[in-house]
Amino acid sequence: MKRLPILLLIGLTLAWPSAFAEELGAFFTKVNTYTYPNGPGGGQRVLIRARKVFAIVNLTTDESNRLWYQILEPRKMRRIEGEGWTPLAPHEVLADRERIVEIFPEILENPDRAPATIPVRAGDLEMLSITAPSRTLPQITWQKVRYKTREPLRLWIRAATGIARPAKSVYFLTHTYEEMVSRTLPREKLDRLLSGVIRVGDTTLEVEWALGKPLRIQDETILTATRTTWHYPSIVVQFKNQLVEQVN
Repeated sequence: MKRLPILLLIGLTLAWPSAFAEELGAFFTKVNTYTYPNGPGGGQRVLIRARKVFAIVNLTTDESNRLWYQILEPRKMRRIEGEGWTPLAPHEVLADRERIVEIFPEILENPDRAPATIPVRAGDLEMLSITAPSRTLPQITWQKVRYKTREPLRLWIRAATGIARPAKSVYFLTHTYEEMVSRTLPREKLDRLLSGVIRVGDTTLEVEWALGKPLRIQDETILTATRTTWHYPSIVVQFKNQLVEQVN
């Protein structure tokens, strides 16, 4: 569940069907650790093994100001069912059965008090043919729905127990880790590259493991030396003879 400003929520729901399926990044566990379903330290704890990768879908801090991530555990599914409301029209819901629809527990009339919503696959929704106009948002007609669906268990994990990579996918982190293990990289370098940290002397392959493919590559040859520049959204990496020479 999550809270979002109502106008943003409705705008994204109408304009971008897959918006709420988007992940915030990926999390790699460095140690065996316990996680919790009902917020940091809340609910029956679930053991997560080291060297696993999970999607990040939320984050928060606890009373001690420690950072926690909410992750999806696809190997542990939970069944959810109930009724609620959506601002989407029936034809918008039925147009794509794989889209993610945010279900409100009740009709929202106060945009400043958006309740927690439940993301449900459109194919798991039943339209109940009950509608209600919005008093505060005249462009919206609310549709009542019933849902029965299954979703990966959502668990809260301490940030200190692993490596978080914002905007990186589970596939990227998993594939990178498997490649580095197959090359028998030292554990210290493996963890550093998984964290996205590069240093002078790293190879082009190691930079790609750490940062992914660059947006743009520039090559130039000066005398017998070849210099290559890789451009990323917020960093520029310069190579000399295939080794990192400078990071800007």
